Amino acid sequence: MSNQAEEIEEVEDQAEEQVEESEVEQEEVEQTETEETEEPEASESDEVVVSIGDESPSSEDEESAPAPEWVKNLRKERRELLKRVREYEAKEQQQTKAVQAVQVGPKPTLEGADYDAEKFEAQLTAWHDRKRAADEQERKQRDAAEADQKAWNAKLENYSRQKAALKVSDYEDTEAQALEFLTGNQPQILVAGADNAASLIYALGKNPAIAKQLSSITDPVKFAFEAGKLESKVSITTKPRKAAPMPESKVSGSGRLPLSGDKKLAELEARADKTGDRTELVNYRRAQKLKRVA
Repeated sequence: MSNQAEEIEEVEDQAEEQVEESEVEQEEVEQTETEETEEPEASESDEVVVSIGDESPSSEDEESAPAPEWVKNLRKERRELLKRVREYEAKEQQQTKAVQAVQVGPKPTLEGADYDAEKFEAQLTAWHDRKRAADEQERKQRDAAEADQKAWNAKLENYSRQKAALKVSDYEDTEAQALEFLTGNQPQILVAGADNAASLIYALGKNPAIAKQLSSITDPVKFAFEAGKLESKVSITTKPRKAAPMPESKVSGSGRLPLSGDKKLAELEARADKTGDRTELVNYRRAQKLKRVA
């Protein structure tokens, strides 16, 4: 009878433990499900989408893989070549527009005036006047060139800040796409005149058809006017980047393992299974149960 009572009590203890284990497992499953269903936090840098009016980049552009390194190098070389060509064209235009320089001529000599003192003095006075006028003209041109360069450098710095603020990873490649269509001083007009040249040029690179149409306007005034209309249609939006799939969480049951990881209980269970004597195991479980109740 004593052995039967002990076995009954042991079965009751095991049943209680299994109930407790089931409750713990259920809580773990619910916690895991909660973690799996929680919405992931937004990425620190959402994907930036720049479009012109109703036009938007194609899905192929959005999901295309990064260009190979050799393609990037080729595009970089092309950009450098286009830059040198534009600088050369701009220099030619500056030389064409340059004000006719004052011709000073050689300094008069008495011999050249046939040793006529009055004639020589008049020629020398006129030469000094031309020399002062030429020096003044050169100074004004130099000051104007320095002011233009300073203003242009400020525009370029602002353009660089705009590019950085746009926070897109493919700006250089997209800019190169736009510059393949823009000719002459058209890029300079955009950088100098647009409120946000970076977003406009990026949008043109993403919309080749519009870039080609704009570049076909050869009159600088009309080009600038049309570019201004396009800029008013440029919109910048952000959308969350596609999150990587969450790894599956697996919850494994504990079976006969003790809930608290009690090594002694595991040893007693193994010994009882081996010897068939469960007295020590039952007593230990009873003591642990009393501790929990207390």
